Amino acid sequence: MIRIHGIEFDIDWSLPIYKICDYNQDGKVDSEDLGVFLTDWDTDADRSDFNLDGIVNGTDLGFLLGQWAS
Repeated sequence: MIRIHGIEFDIDWSLPIYKICDYNQDGKVDSEDLGVFLTDWDTDADRSDFNLDGIVNGTDLGFLLGQWAS
C-alpha cells in the first residue's frame, strides 16, 4: 500500500518468473518446449543456446532437461 497526497494505492509489484527453457511460458518445461529446442539443434540460435557458447548442443539439452516439468 502506498499513500500519495492522502490517496492510497494498492500496487502489485510482482512479476511472473518464467524458466529460461519454458519457450511458451506456460509455467512448465515439457515436450512442447523440447520441440522448439530441437528445431534450433546444431545452430547458433540465441533462444536455445543457454550456456552462450555459440552452438545449441547436448550441453544446452542438459540444461533444458534439468528444468523438465518442474
